Amino acid sequence: MKLFPDGAARGRIRSLPVSRHESIWETQRKALRRAERKFRRGDPEGLHDFRVTLRRLAVIAEAGERRKIARGASNLVRRFSSLRQIEVDRELVAELVRRGEVAPADARAADELLAERWRRGREEAMERLGGDPAKKIFQRLGRDRRQGAVVSRLEEQEDIPVPRVLDDEGLHRLRIAVKRRRYALMARRDLGIAGLDGEIAKWQSLQDALGRANDWRSLLRDLVRLLESRGETHAEESPLDRLFDSASDRAEEARRAARAAVAASGLAGDPEPLRRRPPTAPPERGVAVLRSSPSLLRGGAGRPRADA
Repeated sequence: MKLFPDGAARGRIRSLPVSRHESIWETQRKALRRAERKFRRGDPEGLHDFRVTLRRLAVIAEAGERRKIARGASNLVRRFSSLRQIEVDRELVAELVRRGEVAPADARAADELLAERWRRGREEAMERLGGDPAKKIFQRLGRDRRQGAVVSRLEEQEDIPVPRVLDDEGLHRLRIAVKRRRYALMARRDLGIAGLDGEIAKWQSLQDALGRANDWRSLLRDLVRLLESRGETHAEESPLDRLFDSASDRAEEARRAARAAVAASGLAGDPEPLRRRPPTAPPERGVAVLRSSPSLLRGGAGRPRADA
């Protein structure tokens, strides 16, 4: 049974101005219905658009003090995080092939493993869409509620806390905060506040740079997990090892670009704010490995926490 049974428009996700004849909640309900249908149809951007719509809904629901909707939408986003990350991993592997940085045969070996995990994950995702938490979000959105002071409360959500150190974890937390600011601005624009397009574009640019760094970091984490799951113990490099080395270069490049983007945004002045640790100090928990040998990958390489 479809969670959102009504018809849905085709095309990419877009911002929908709130009609004077409907509440913001009805607008969000329609947007969620469209995104859910795209995902069910197997649209290449379906899962991404569905999760973005849920995230935007969570920000608006918090501003409207509809906490159960906000909590339910955020929880549903997290349930689909691992499936979406597999999609991103496959896109990045294909990018390395296009750039000539990995052999097509090595990329195919990794993509076959990722594709199998994606198929299993999609089956689980379809089951989750029919579950009680997802249905409750839709039901609650269907109940009429006045918009109240949503606009003013969206303004209150715009503060961006900047982590003291922009290591991988700091960049990740900042990305989430920037994303929330952008969604709040988009919601205010949909509610009729003019003159926000330039600021939205500014935060979109920063979010893209931070997202790029997070995507490469997450690919490194997933490659480590694939190696561990295969239990490879031979000393010769495997296709996954070679892919990891190439991805490590791109991860470091994306990390530097993200810090530069933060500096350009005015949120932090130092584009390289990492503090060097003494050689004898243990590595910080949650910091991704940048370069590694096969033996280190299969040994005590630290894992970054999964993207939320």
